[in-house]
Amino acid sequence: MNHPGFGIGWKNDRRLTDLDFVDDIALAAEEDHVCQEMTTNLGEDGAKFGLHISPEKTKVIRTSNTSDF
Repeated sequence: MNHPGFGIGWKNDRRLTDLDFVDDIALAAEEDHVCQEMTTNLGEDGAKFGLHISPEKTKVIRTSNTSDF
């Protein structure tokens, strides 16, 4: 996924958008609406190859690097 604004800030002005595992993918975003857009795009692109997102297995983990949770 190479889309401006997707992912989280990384080194040298690069962006980390996802971590790929054998049969899983972890998407990373700094804002909720960006995470939703990335998920929608992943679902649409995956469907072209017969892959589908399982809502039952999908998890959202929210973290913060600030103390005002």
